[in-house]
Amino acid sequence: MTAHRDNHRHAKWDVESTATLLLRHFPRSHVWVVKASHMELGTFSIYSNFVSWKSVADGAGGPSHQPGQRSWHHLQQLMDNAANQMNSCSDNNADTCPAVTSSPSHDGIHSSNLPVTLVGFSKGCVVLNQLAYDRAVTLNPAAAEKDDIRAKEFAKLATEMYWLDGGHGGGHETWVTNDGVHKSLVGVSVHCHVTPYQVKDSSRPWIGKEQKRFIAGLTKYCVTFTNSLHFADEPRSLENHFRILETF
Repeated sequence: MTAHRDNHRHAKWDVESTATLLLRHFPRSHVWVVKASHMELGTFSIYSNFVSWKSVADGAGGPSHQPGQRSWHHLQQLMDNAANQMNSCSDNNADTCPAVTSSPSHDGIHSSNLPVTLVGFSKGCVVLNQLAYDRAVTLNPAAAEKDDIRAKEFAKLATEMYWLDGGHGGGHETWVTNDGVHKSLVGVSVHCHVTPYQVKDSSRPWIGKEQKRFIAGLTKYCVTFTNSLHFADEPRSLENHFRILETF
């Protein structure tokens, strides 16, 4: 970020700083940050390891949500592997940790078998959207593939999800509008935090409309949720978009 012509102005919101903010918000938790699989134009986060994603080079880039993309399986594998690698590292040799196979972590200070709170910010909310699409099939033992049994166990641990000012370059599905997906979130505590930067953007009016449909769907199926608009009396700004990380 510091080397980028424009993004150096926002370096205070880099991955490490964001992790610190999350730890202040969840002081009794282990905080894991999942980086995007790659960045387009050095700026736009692309989580194509979780969901099919159209490149911005092909026009209005954006994700393509549908059930069955095994996003829970991927996240579970990332978490198991990360926890096992951390537990295999000694304090005196942290820079030369051996590679380990992915398997459930039951011992050690780090564990992937603890209650899980998922937080998505900006384009990271796309990952939460896909996890929501995949939740029903992942929890369905009849539909789950053999190697998704562990993913099913992991999905049960995730009982809180935070959508923080979601947005992406596509022209639709910034927020989940599928009625069946809303129903699949029963049993999860959902927290929506938005700013005018996204939901009151006249050049992207669908974002605010979709966010209202998302809240309406949660209400319809009695999903436990909170919905907060931050900086409502201030002008739209990219800075306030980032500041939601401090105020949610």
